[in-house]
Amino acid sequence: MKKKIRLQICFCMLSLTFVFSCTKLEQASFPLLTTNDTTATFYYELVKNNTTTLRYSGSKGPTTNSRYFAYFSIGLYEIAINSDPSYKSLEGQLQGLTGVPKPEPGKEYSFTMAMIAFSDSLFQSIYTQEFFYDPVSSHQYVLNNLQPLLEKQLGGYSKEVIERSWAFGQRMAAAIFEWSKTDGGFGVALYPFDNQFVFPSGDSYWIPPLRGQISATTPLTPYWGKNRKFVAANETIPVPSIEPFSKDTSSRYYKMYRYVYDHPKPATVEEDRKAYWWADDPIESFSPPGHSYIMASQISRDQKASLVKAAASGAAVAIAVADAFSVCWKAKMTYFNERPSTYLKKHIDATFNNYWPEPPFPAFPSGHSTQSAACAKVLEQWYGVNTPFTDITNSNEYRFFPNFVYIDYTRSYPNFWAAALEAGESRIIGGIHTEQDNLVGLDLGTKVAQNVNLLKWRN
Repeated sequence: MKKKIRLQICFCMLSLTFVFSCTKLEQASFPLLTTNDTTATFYYELVKNNTTTLRYSGSKGPTTNSRYFAYFSIGLYEIAINSDPSYKSLEGQLQGLTGVPKPEPGKEYSFTMAMIAFSDSLFQSIYTQEFFYDPVSSHQYVLNNLQPLLEKQLGGYSKEVIERSWAFGQRMAAAIFEWSKTDGGFGVALYPFDNQFVFPSGDSYWIPPLRGQISATTPLTPYWGKNRKFVAANETIPVPSIEPFSKDTSSRYYKMYRYVYDHPKPATVEEDRKAYWWADDPIESFSPPGHSYIMASQISRDQKASLVKAAASGAAVAIAVADAFSVCWKAKMTYFNERPSTYLKKHIDATFNNYWPEPPFPAFPSGHSTQSAACAKVLEQWYGVNTPFTDITNSNEYRFFPNFVYIDYTRSYPNFWAAALEAGESRIIGGIHTEQDNLVGLDLGTKVAQNVNLLKWRN
């Protein structure tokens, strides 16, 4: 009969610390990981767990989600590098990142255990200090989600090693969370709308949609573009130029919107599949940054990367995506550009309805295109320019808008850039963006990624 080990984890409300008793842990059959997995498979499962947990929490916007994924990914990377001295810390390379905790020299650690502890502890800080959730119930929710991963990491480690590893993960979470408080985005997820926001007036300006993802009277996170970027060089990326407003039927501006009117919904089954795959409505999915983060971790798993390489490429993608949203939002709020439905109802057909529900913020440039380009260009640096892959992120998911759909397929691409192009195309198919929004977003995201790709990951 197999020896059973029970891990008893007691949560103390006052100190928010864990006390471990490693006597017996029920060895249930979990399909996620092999014992003490130190490959990209572990990283993928942890990322999927963390994105799923955040999905059902208080953050529902692409901007705020991108911020959380970046901080999670950086902390996981800073833990993972302690198992491979060839990798370099991001301390001093990312703006404001100092005092990163280090393990005790000469002591044994389970760094996978520390990564789980980091995830648990960072969630607790976010839940209690940003979302103001009840600490006991929210902790139990997170711990229940992490339990399958946790149990698979226990075999072969002493009580002392487990406690030391868990404490290291907690220290890392505390340091990362304190750093996060200074970026300008702290607490925004709970109050993402400014009810006192003053709208500009005139032609070409965005107005809240009648048929939107949510009922909103002001733009989502309107000051996000002012937040500190992770990479200093991304602070100075110039705001791109925009096509001037025009009602002239011969103008490029008119023709871009007219194209959306002439293609009001997917024309083929293939277009419909593209639309649903990349819809990424934060209300019913992992959101655009979550899609990119999961996809990057899946690619590292499929490429059989080491745990450290998976954590490094995952952090690079998450950093690029977070900076992409901040840079993109600066441009959005500079021009406050209208969505297709606004222009088309005013100047072409008052009865027009877009296929997708509109997001609650201005159109130019496309956030999804910007972050997808940033993701693709970072992945190219880590896994090659012509690497084919199959994205499984949204497979076996239900979608409720614009129609009730079960996604029973995956999407395959010849390379990472092809996926970014399709993501951008989907915004036009859905009727919520013009060609200009997409193309400028792709270019902007590429510039963000170029700066992220200059980070030094190796000693």
